[in-house]
Amino acid sequence: MTDFDAQLSSVNFVWISHAHLDHYGDLPIVVQAIASAKRELGRITRRPSKPVLVVAPSKVLKYLDVLLRRSGSSTNDDVYAGVTHREFRQSPFAGHLRALVFDHALPVPPHPRRDVRQSDKTEREIATEYYRPFASLRNVEVEHCREAFALVLELNVPSENERSGGGTRSDERPSSFVLCFSGDTRPSDNLIRGCLSRPPDGTDPRARRQNRHCRRQGDAPPPPPPPRVSLLIHEATFLDDPHGRTDAVKKRHSTVTHFSQRYRRVSVEDVVGRPPDDGRNPHPFGWGVASDGMMLPLTRRALSKLFGLSRCVDALTTSSRSEGT
Repeated sequence: MTDFDAQLSSVNFVWISHAHLDHYGDLPIVVQAIASAKRELGRITRRPSKPVLVVAPSKVLKYLDVLLRRSGSSTNDDVYAGVTHREFRQSPFAGHLRALVFDHALPVPPHPRRDVRQSDKTEREIATEYYRPFASLRNVEVEHCREAFALVLELNVPSENERSGGGTRSDERPSSFVLCFSGDTRPSDNLIRGCLSRPPDGTDPRARRQNRHCRRQGDAPPPPPPPRVSLLIHEATFLDDPHGRTDAVKKRHSTVTHFSQRYRRVSVEDVVGRPPDDGRNPHPFGWGVASDGMMLPLTRRALSKLFGLSRCVDALTTSSRSEGT
């Protein structure tokens, strides 16, 4: 089993924002690859593999079902489980669907300075080296097309103690990382409210466990604080110029930051104009312009360097174009 297959086998769910082909065209290939990797892992571990959960608009689910059946799959039940965004929140099987996401466990990433052989670990240490990465998931309806949604996903972050093999201490507060993906949308008050509010009742497993504990103790459960967004991935198809703004309104998009085929290159200056001569970030928050193939660790330190990274990408692409490469 290759490292890439091992990564694919750990994929728990796939989330699609809306039913435009550039967002889901290759989804059948991706789902088949994930299912194949999960089956291979099941043969190795002798454990049954679970189908990947696909949360997507109804049109996308029909497309996925038809293409997988035409590819020769006799049944899609062991390949994926498909639900719409609304079914994930409100359906007779919503609790089971959310459990597929929130009960998913991954190995705790090892601490860089940790060097402990597997044979030296106790059974308790091995059992505590897994964590549940997903704390809450919210589908927020946005203005773009029928069944268009944004995603607010709260992730659990393993503590330093867990990564060092010590498990979770009772006095240690869990750390979280909140990701907001806007999808294609007009500027959305609904999404702003979704980012500033608490997860709806029943969608945050940590809050449910806390409520059960308080009921046993006879106390009123305190309201959990709203999560603070750590990273906003904002899709926007048009540049922030008169022509781009007109097209953005007409086609229910936003301006800036999304790499579209209609533009060969988007730079920092396209977003904010000419930055200060000293190269400092002109905004009081970390930000950057995405580029094809960009991979970043989801750490606050890495994200705080986004602006500098975008300037470096600008310099490299400008140099390549001037050299004709």
